[in-house]
Amino acid sequence: MKPTTVNSFRNILALIFLCFGLSNINSIAQNLKSDSDFETTEELRMRSGLSNFFAKVNSSKKVVVGYVGGSITNQEGWRPKSFNWLEKHYSKASFEMINAAVPGTGAEFGNCRLEEALLVHQPDLVFIEYRVNGSGGFGVRAYEGLVRQIWLANPKTDICFVYTIGENMISNIRKGLQHGEGKKLERVAIHYNIPSIDFGIEVVKQLDVGNFIYRSKKPVNGKVIFAKDAVHPKDAGHQLYSQIVSRSFLKMENIGETGNHNLPVSIEKNHFVNSKLVPISKAILSKGWKEVSKNDETYKNDIFRTSQMLGDALKCSSEGETLRIEWEGKIIGFSTIPLGEGTEVEVSIDGGISKVFKFKQKASKFKNKPARKFANFFYAPELNEGKHKATLKVTKLAKGNNFYVGQFLVFGTPKN
Repeated sequence: MKPTTVNSFRNILALIFLCFGLSNINSIAQNLKSDSDFETTEELRMRSGLSNFFAKVNSSKKVVVGYVGGSITNQEGWRPKSFNWLEKHYSKASFEMINAAVPGTGAEFGNCRLEEALLVHQPDLVFIEYRVNGSGGFGVRAYEGLVRQIWLANPKTDICFVYTIGENMISNIRKGLQHGEGKKLERVAIHYNIPSIDFGIEVVKQLDVGNFIYRSKKPVNGKVIFAKDAVHPKDAGHQLYSQIVSRSFLKMENIGETGNHNLPVSIEKNHFVNSKLVPISKAILSKGWKEVSKNDETYKNDIFRTSQMLGDALKCSSEGETLRIEWEGKIIGFSTIPLGEGTEVEVSIDGGISKVFKFKQKASKFKNKPARKFANFFYAPELNEGKHKATLKVTKLAKGNNFYVGQFLVFGTPKN
């Protein structure tokens, strides 16, 4: 071969490798930009992957998989379906599932119970699902607290954020935009390099091509009905969610390196890593309070959710009853079951000005059916870190109703 021919050949090879290299660089740059953009959404953002999990499933060891979230995760749906796929696909390992999801609760409550509900089981992988249920209005502080609690307990535990869809999210997702709480979750995922999977993108695709209809009370010819209400999928919807998990995991199998997850400086100074539940038995009571039986008609109306949120509960049937609780931290929350129009309580901290909380039970969505008696939380204004005394007084009570109160949620200044 003549020198000029050899040089030409070398130049062509160099150009090919240069183009290939630039293409890879551009691709990597685009992925990095995408992975750090919390305003938009993609089905899978792999980030650092789940390398510790994959290493363990390939070593024939026991693998503990935890699920944290609300009712969509607590349903017998995508959670057991995805877990069953993991068992079958990674058959060398033995698996244990820990369901730490509670209907109607957000990430702030998840922080308070994370240790006893999940971390004591030493999970290897944790799915976190809160885009629909949110964080009790605390945003990044609550999501960041979950991550830091998990990695302080075991820095080798892998975490995967999953985003379920509500009907109100369709418009944004259709435009490629992240919705509401998803932006806050993605900020945390970006900061801690945690992979995230958005179930909503495929749902919207199936709606747009005409395969799915979001919800309907009656069957629709040629259509799969995705949900039974605005947020809870039917079985076909859960099956789709599970399929998205499985294809995402297959893509992540060779991503990242094994080892400890490092905790960077936190996004929010007062995140919720220091959180706990305080039982109602710690309160000092006036004479009119009574213990609530597990057979109480109101308490057992939505028993799993209520028992998780309130724990052992008390009730009173007259105005003027008080309880006082001593606690240490920055924020205190109260659990209750709102009943009747016009019920009000006043909460004062350290003898300060009382804040009035008004309650109204939501009306039933169904004709000729009574409204479900859903428990919820309310929070006193945030204070400086320290020891405090909170006093709750029932000032107005709807006729014929009781006021129910259960365990307290306490959030303190982070130590880590």
